[in-house]
Amino acid sequence: MILGTAGHIDHGKTALVHALTGIRTDRLKEERERGISIDLGFAHWDAEPGLRVGVVDVPGHENFIRNMVAGASGMDAVLFVVSAEEGMMPQSREHLEILGQLGLRRGVVALTKRDLVERDWLELVSQAVGDDLRGTFLQDAARVAVSVRTGEGLEELRHALLELVRVTPAAVGGLPFRMPVDRSFTVRGVGTVVTGTPWSGRVALDDEVRILPSGHAGRVRSIETHGGRALTAASGQRAALALGGADRGWAPRGSAIVAGEHWAPGRLYQVCVDHRSPHGRELRSGSRVRVLHGTAEVIARIALAAGSSPVAPGGRAFGQRRLEADLVAGLGDRFVLRSYSPVTTIGGGIVLWRSARRLGPRRLAEAEPLHRALLSTEPVERLRAVLGEVGTRGVTVEDAGFRAGLGASEAKAVAQALLRGGEALQEGGRIFAAGALQGTGSALLAALGDFHARETIRRGLALGELRARSGAPGPLFDRALADLVQGGSVAVEHNQARLAGHGTALVGREAAW
Repeated sequence: MILGTAGHIDHGKTALVHALTGIRTDRLKEERERGISIDLGFAHWDAEPGLRVGVVDVPGHENFIRNMVAGASGMDAVLFVVSAEEGMMPQSREHLEILGQLGLRRGVVALTKRDLVERDWLELVSQAVGDDLRGTFLQDAARVAVSVRTGEGLEELRHALLELVRVTPAAVGGLPFRMPVDRSFTVRGVGTVVTGTPWSGRVALDDEVRILPSGHAGRVRSIETHGGRALTAASGQRAALALGGADRGWAPRGSAIVAGEHWAPGRLYQVCVDHRSPHGRELRSGSRVRVLHGTAEVIARIALAAGSSPVAPGGRAFGQRRLEADLVAGLGDRFVLRSYSPVTTIGGGIVLWRSARRLGPRRLAEAEPLHRALLSTEPVERLRAVLGEVGTRGVTVEDAGFRAGLGASEAKAVAQALLRGGEALQEGGRIFAAGALQGTGSALLAALGDFHARETIRRGLALGELRARSGAPGPLFDRALADLVQGGSVAVEHNQARLAGHGTALVGREAAW
């Protein structure tokens, strides 16, 4: 798992990581000279024999929120740091809000610098911090007062963190491999190296990968996880990948290393927006915002569904995220929203669906059943929603599972359950909602009825033309046509289809002649 820090500048996050792990995360010269973290720092903690935890140390200054989100996006749990001298400060609160938007649910609170305050003051600060955390995911978290100078409280903190590690679920990596890039550099004799926290899947030596959104390909020449050589890297680990045949410029921070063909960059995503601005400003449809997604920051406009605009603080709405640059995103990805200017955190959201085109307010409102189903924690509900959305186009089981946020094996199991229950059918290697077959049959009958009304002297419609008019893919068309023929509604002769009982007739002047 990945444990990350969070908290206000100069509250002792980096010093605490060093005390716990023995590793200094302030790797930049400017950081050591100024005594503050500017960029992400990385370490690992051997919690107990055979249990190594990756640690991400984030900067606490308000000017480096983008870097903080880049690190926080890969966390499984947080070490939330508050100085016993000052208590909760502005960046403490903003970091806490961001962590909530990113879906974190577990953590430990460290009250640092306990050696610099009297016991009475420490108790007052601890109580005040508890009040500030009420209603957040950290309200029941363990709070430990520590001093990195004297070592007081460090053993208690280690114990609390070990308990946190034991109750935090292992990262689930059913989807194909994806790793947002937080650093890329060149090593002489090795080539281009990219680092990050894999969000899903697993990658192994010699695997072919793609760098998105640039689209370039590379091969994994070597892997390091938590400071040691490895044969594979997976979600829940820190990883450094040396990529053969890749240029450093192809993989800047904000890009993603992916495996498989399902991941693709895009600019249009249907989303659920959560507006939590403490400044009381409404979020209106078309608002220009900064989207912090993984390790990327992209300017975007948020188009909201009809009846949802404006969204007041504390409200939620469905809409479409229209980015000004490509991003790689999937169902369930969480992102942070910041105002365009002045720059403040105003909320966040969850990615639901990659759109093929821009959707207006009315169409977004019509898509609300899909959006709500995709938010479900039940895999079968999400897969039903995907099948309903693709309609008569159908989809492979693997692709349906990917869109529903399911790994290949889970997608297959859920699809089989729908097939056995009669809620879906499979034809030509594609799966369809059962309603798609009835819809195709109705479309065929309507197309034949319209044809006979217009072409009274022609006996039947060529099957190829009927298929084109119906818009159904080959497998579904064949199945629906066969069912209509078997049911006696349609007859097929000489590669032509007609409504059963239909005969040719001359009308008007043709009949008189």
